[in-house]
Amino acid sequence: MQELSELEAKNRTEAVYGKVQNVSDGGVGLLTSVPLKPYALFRCRVSMGNGPPHISTLMRVRWSRKEITRQGIFASGLEYLL
Repeated sequence: MQELSELEAKNRTEAVYGKVQNVSDGGVGLLTSVPLKPYALFRCRVSMGNGPPHISTLMRVRWSRKEITRQGIFASGLEYLL
């Protein structure tokens, strides 16, 4: 998953890896080791299992919070844009 900002989209982006917790018609619930900025845009590649194929999509962070029960884990809700 790569965050897209005005500057980074033209120059460089950093990958953020996470684990999908749930999937719905509107988006996904995601666990990561870093907090995600609300309203940030991400170019995402969602894998089904351990390898190809994957689904590429554009997503927006709707919310992000630190998980109380898991140290160093952040939960976020992302909505599909494409």
